[in-house]
Amino acid sequence: MNKEEAEGLGYKVIAASPFEVGLIKGEKGIRTWFCQDFNRKLPDLDDPEIIRAIMANEEYEKSLGDFGRRENSMASLIDPKFMLRDIDSKFAVSIDGKIYNKSSGEIVPEDEPLFLLRARDVLANDLLTEYWNLSLKAGCNEYHAYLLGTTRGKFLKFRHDHPERMKIPSITEGK
Repeated sequence: MNKEEAEGLGYKVIAASPFEVGLIKGEKGIRTWFCQDFNRKLPDLDDPEIIRAIMANEEYEKSLGDFGRRENSMASLIDPKFMLRDIDSKFAVSIDGKIYNKSSGEIVPEDEPLFLLRARDVLANDLLTEYWNLSLKAGCNEYHAYLLGTTRGKFLKFRHDHPERMKIPSITEGK
C-alpha cells in the first residue's frame, strides 16, 4: 500500500483537534493518535504507522462482508418518502416522528429516554471514543463497532471542516 493507493481508497489524515491526528476514510473515522505520536506534525498518508492502520482497516472491512450496508438492512424495505431524517448510522426519524432502528425496523418506544450528541459539541468526540472503548470491552459485535466508527468519523470531519461552529455544551444556556 502506498500513498496514492490510500488516497484512491478515500483515506485522508486530518488534524482532528489541536491534540489529535485522525485517519478517516470518506466519512468514517478509522483511528486517532495524539499529536505527540508524530512529533506534533501532521503525518503523510505514507507514514508507516498510518499505512499499518490503513491495511488493518482494509482487512477489517473485508471481514465485515455485508455488515453496515444499507441495502441489506430493514431500512432498505422502508420507502424513502417515509423517512424524514437519519439520526446516525443506526437510527432515523420517520415522517410521522417515530424514531426507528434502520437495521431491525424496531420503533424506539416514546417512554424510553434518549440522549443526543451534536458534532458541534467540543466534548462529543471524547465521549464517543470512551463509549467505543467501553463497547469493545463489553464485547459488542463488529457491526456496532463499525457503525460507531462511522459516526465518530463524521464527528471528526465536522470538527475539522467547521472549527468556527464548535462550542462548549450549553454555553448559550438554551438560547
